[in-house]
Amino acid sequence: MKKSVWLLLSVLLFITANVNADDDRAVLNVKSASSQASNHNYTQIGKWHFSVAFGYGFKNNPLVKGDDFPLLILPSVYYYGENLFFENGDLGYTLISHADYAVSAITRLNEEVVHFVDWHPSNILVTSFANDVNSVQKNASGDFGNDYLQPENNAISSPRKLSFQQLENRQWSLDAGIQLDWFLTDFSQIRLRLLTDASQVHYGENINLAYSAQHYFQNRWQINWSLGVDWLNQQLSQYYYGVDQRDTVDPTYFYQTNSALNPYIKVSPSYQINQTWRLVSLFKYQLLDNELQNSPIVKKKQRITWFVGLNYAF
Repeated sequence: MKKSVWLLLSVLLFITANVNADDDRAVLNVKSASSQASNHNYTQIGKWHFSVAFGYGFKNNPLVKGDDFPLLILPSVYYYGENLFFENGDLGYTLISHADYAVSAITRLNEEVVHFVDWHPSNILVTSFANDVNSVQKNASGDFGNDYLQPENNAISSPRKLSFQQLENRQWSLDAGIQLDWFLTDFSQIRLRLLTDASQVHYGENINLAYSAQHYFQNRWQINWSLGVDWLNQQLSQYYYGVDQRDTVDPTYFYQTNSALNPYIKVSPSYQINQTWRLVSLFKYQLLDNELQNSPIVKKKQRITWFVGLNYAF
């Protein structure tokens, strides 16, 4: 990860040195989920916010012989400065701010590796219950180099299944790109993320588009929900879900993916007990594209995350 760390530092230094954003940035459009719908409190600028949820749930693993990840203690961490912000693992810098929209440069760990490793931050920082809304080298011809060989065009999509543990290790990767936020109302927004592999692990790209909204009932009940879709380009989906010459397995298992489109829905109801305690819950369902479902290392067609517990805000 040393290469990724240096890339991240370089991006942040470049942004800090070359961008001057307005002082009245649109972070003020980000609501604190602990506030009531009637008082319209905003997240405090320049202060770290921490909370932790205790309860039970799991994040399923769609891979063959992949273990589901239990969810017992879920911390949430976020910070909004004048321009710099941190949202539960996503680090960003606001380049353009407006009352109705914001444009930011962001960097985050790619989450596709989460099923291939025993531990990953996205398994812990599942969601911010305190702020759930608003919140292989190519050559000149464009082909992959010798470090990452694709299967032949006549590769067989075998009905047999293969444990991902029999494959070469899939490495962590760091995404960087642009985030566009449109604030439709005080309680709804559209977010578009355009990201590329800054760590040069797979040279892939991905896009996330999501609509999110908050609803309040009787000043204590709150429902956050999102509808979205994740798009993975061919390089990214092949690196994590394809099987090829880099994997020392029978060639009949070789499988070449194309780009993948994975839609999802997320719902997070909560009940405010007092200023520091909330009853929280989360359910997220994501349907995997057929390109991923047909991989010999994938056994489930969906990714499911759910959690129920108590959240304490510091």
